Amino acid sequence: MRDTRVVLALAALAACGDNERPGTGAALVSLSLSPPSVQLDVGASQAFAVTGVYDDGSSGPVRDGLTWTSSDPDAVSIDAGLARALRPGAVTITAAAGAATGTAEVIASDPGLILFADAVADGVAFVPFDGSTTELTVDTSAPHGGGAALALAVPATGYAGGAFRTGAAADLSAYRAVTFWARASRATVLDVVGLGDDGAGNPRAAEWHAVPLTTTWARYVVPLPAPAQLTAETGLFHLAEGADGGAYTIWLDDLRYEAIDAAAVGAPAPAIASAQVAHVVGDAFPVEGASVTFPVGDSPRTLAVSRRYFTYASSDPDVATVDEAGVVHAVGVGAADITARLGELPATGTLGVTVAAATAPAEPAPAPTVPADDVIALFSDAYTAVAVDTWRADWSNATLTELEIGADHVKKYSNLVFAGIEFFRTAPVDATAMTHFHVDLWLPVLTALRLKLVDFGADGAYGGGDDREHELSFDDTTAPALAAGTWVGLDVPLEAFAGLTTRAHLSQLIVSSSSASTVYVDNVYLHRSSNAP
Repeated sequence: MRDTRVVLALAALAACGDNERPGTGAALVSLSLSPPSVQLDVGASQAFAVTGVYDDGSSGPVRDGLTWTSSDPDAVSIDAGLARALRPGAVTITAAAGAATGTAEVIASDPGLILFADAVADGVAFVPFDGSTTELTVDTSAPHGGGAALALAVPATGYAGGAFRTGAAADLSAYRAVTFWARASRATVLDVVGLGDDGAGNPRAAEWHAVPLTTTWARYVVPLPAPAQLTAETGLFHLAEGADGGAYTIWLDDLRYEAIDAAAVGAPAPAIASAQVAHVVGDAFPVEGASVTFPVGDSPRTLAVSRRYFTYASSDPDVATVDEAGVVHAVGVGAADITARLGELPATGTLGVTVAAATAPAEPAPAPTVPADDVIALFSDAYTAVAVDTWRADWSNATLTELEIGADHVKKYSNLVFAGIEFFRTAPVDATAMTHFHVDLWLPVLTALRLKLVDFGADGAYGGGDDREHELSFDDTTAPALAAGTWVGLDVPLEAFAGLTTRAHLSQLIVSSSSASTVYVDNVYLHRSSNAP
């Protein structure tokens, strides 16, 4: 733990001077304190230096004739410029000389559970996320307090990020927030910070997205959604930032868990996303959009949280049940509403579920008629297909079943949230001569679907800086329109994938749904239209 006690001789704070600059007659206009903000453990001290600005534009140290006050002397006392933390609290220290004043902010806190203060705490390790191009390093050049800060170099391409993890599970139930100080080499918005990412399912993950950073140090508070549940956590803190307009650096300091005042974070407001979804008996799908919002002073802070923080209820368990992980199981025909609570607090939002009897296509999809010479097939009995690495990448959220309908092979995705179809390891697909993308779909119930094509570029690797992608959405209002209970052929011009500015190295097709649907898939291919040159 950092020892912030500062031992100063009182004589160092005393010197001659008044409200005029000696020898000039210039009048004192304003004061500034250094450091302008500081976090102190209870019992620690901090001495402030004062700089005055005079009406002739000059400036210089002010050491005499100052009156010091604390906005809460029971939390932080101030005597001749030396502040001492007495109990937890956020306090404003004011120095005054006549009409000229200056202030500094002092956060007094119990030491809490320190993750970083000059060094990463014993038993804690920073583990970069897969694909992260940089690691955190200790930087002694410009810390917020003490002798060092953590520096995260954000690359010009790709992303940087990782998690602080501990091998021995930590009991966090005594704390209300994880706090840290941060700044960046330029004003930016940090993609995500959070807690609970342990790399093994994240049962209690909570994340704050779009965190604004400036070039000056500021303190950030991430409230714990339900501290009583956090009794054995290994994922203590994580952050991630993607490339955004060139390389730059983010600094972190004084990273810790704190038992701060309840008023400092405010009362939690839990919520789930309100939605109406249609499924068939046998489907299982998650409750979406779990979040908790805290006032945090005058700045509302919404955390996206794991569904496991909440408990759930169904208005009709004969139609739909919901387990402790927030997964809904469609068990009977009818309609039901799913609601949630965070402890004793009811969450806003309702998931309306309509369940129909399970159905499946009785006939195969219509046989394609495009000449084979004009086709690059990924999956179809009508054509010789290219090599596909996987029809369900390990990062997918769906169940894949291989079926035969008549003599035709079909792929069934159930509980589909997203499924990655990859074909880059053997050989990416060069579709520069193709004009259209085709897929046949059969839906038991009408739902919206999204299709994304991804080109990994010449380096053949995701995140290498030359990737291109575009996603299109389809429902019953698009052209072509989706429908339930019948095969629908989507034959989409490749130029509609506007962000796919190159398609010489197509590597992925991603199919996704907003409601964990069941989808039957056949005849997936790229082709050259007979009307194309």
